[in-house]
Amino acid sequence: MIFLRVQSAASENPNLRGIIAIHKSFIRANNKIRAREVLVIVDEDSKSLGVMGLAEAMTEARKRGFDLVEVNPAANPPVCKILDYGKYLYNLAKKEKDTKKNSSATKLKELNFHMNIDEHDYGVKMRHAEEFMWKGMKVKLQLKFRGREMMHQDIGMNLIRRMRSDLPRSALPIPNRN
Repeated sequence: MIFLRVQSAASENPNLRGIIAIHKSFIRANNKIRAREVLVIVDEDSKSLGVMGLAEAMTEARKRGFDLVEVNPAANPPVCKILDYGKYLYNLAKKEKDTKKNSSATKLKELNFHMNIDEHDYGVKMRHAEEFMWKGMKVKLQLKFRGREMMHQDIGMNLIRRMRSDLPRSALPIPNRN
């Protein structure tokens, strides 16, 4: 298992915004590999070169012009690949970024309404709610009363009924837990 950690320097440096920096001490490559014997795989054609000594694997990697990277240190013997180390780190960061990007299903969007909302504003907010639901996000619609509006809760309940009927049928209302 490879552990990735975002460095604080990447978030402070404006040139590295949007790039996930991986702490290199978690991934062993070249001289940092500690095993005596390793199972070597060539990344280009995924061909196994078999179990060989670390020095022999390092010379094979240098001969091909790539790095020897430990991809599975828990195996016996550890599995190493001959590949471009910088490209490997870039692909890991890209995968991590994509997994974070695709986890938007857990997001909750809140839309606030007042009971005297204009017709156009109501339509825009309901359209936004529908778009959020199509993207797989949860939507929470809140009706807020100000001051004396609390005396006319029946108007607010009519607005809530209208919101429930205007939303797509796939949206299930969550019961109030007060």
